[in-house]
Amino acid sequence: MSPRPGPYPWETESIRSDRAAVKERDNVGGVSSRLRSQSPRRGIVLMVLGIGLISINDALTKWALEALPVGEAIFIRGLFALFCIAAVLPRFGGISVLAWGSARAHAVPAMCFTAGIFAFVISLSLMPLAIASVMVFTSPLFVTAFAPLLLGERVGWWRRGAVIAGFVGAAIVVQPGGATFSWVFLLPLLAAFLDALREISIRRVIGRETSLSLLFTSLTAVTAASLFTAPLGWLSPGWQPLGLLALAGVCLSGGLFLMIEAIRVADVSVVSPFKYSAVIWAALLGFLIWGHVPTLSVIAGAGMIVSGGLVILYRERIRPSRAGGV
Repeated sequence: MSPRPGPYPWETESIRSDRAAVKERDNVGGVSSRLRSQSPRRGIVLMVLGIGLISINDALTKWALEALPVGEAIFIRGLFALFCIAAVLPRFGGISVLAWGSARAHAVPAMCFTAGIFAFVISLSLMPLAIASVMVFTSPLFVTAFAPLLLGERVGWWRRGAVIAGFVGAAIVVQPGGATFSWVFLLPLLAAFLDALREISIRRVIGRETSLSLLFTSLTAVTAASLFTAPLGWLSPGWQPLGLLALAGVCLSGGLFLMIEAIRVADVSVVSPFKYSAVIWAALLGFLIWGHVPTLSVIAGAGMIVSGGLVILYRERIRPSRAGGV
């Protein structure tokens, strides 16, 4: 469920949170700002590839859900993802980067992440990949909508309009009241809402906690929480679903790594818009694996959601140089 906007931490960090995370990595031996400004193409390529791997992870997880319960799939994928992330920790400063400054700072993001992952993975099992992925991109809209109340931020008319347009797009996708509407369509919206709450909580602590420690804690929490679903009836996994989830875990951690690298070598404001390439990846994978073809309403709604998100990204980028709300 994100990190691209979504129920994943790599998808939902705002421009300002990403900037803080980049500064934090630079302080422990990351890439200089001058070098980042000289590598925009490399950063864009890394971001698109990272998002692609995360989308492949979503597709592989959806595929495995045809044979395994949701909780069991989350657990198996989580184990492989945690193992892969642990293997690359030396590149980011070793195990010390996972140290906690405050348990409370990790608790809220971890709870929101866990609930969001469950909502998103359940939605993957019940709807086309492209629709679930598109709806998760409403997360930045929720963040902007709640920023004045929870963060005391001033939100101007440009971003207000982007939020309204994005949610109108979401309504076009789910078509409430239409013959094709199902309450299942609200699951990825719930995942996006929970992811927004997670991002807001991260904004409060990003200067005191490392991004990798927050990520590792959240992944550990959702993997551990999935164990409580075992009494509901886990199955003995065959080699195919086990292999799919192992590969999904590798893709998940690999996508995270590439996205972090993208931020290390290029400015966040340059690479962040390319998180929305996930919409293309999801549509392509959904067509190749299941033959799903997005309807015109899904395409139109997705366009409005993505456009709203891009406007918010742009206004976030220029906001530090402007006075007043944007």
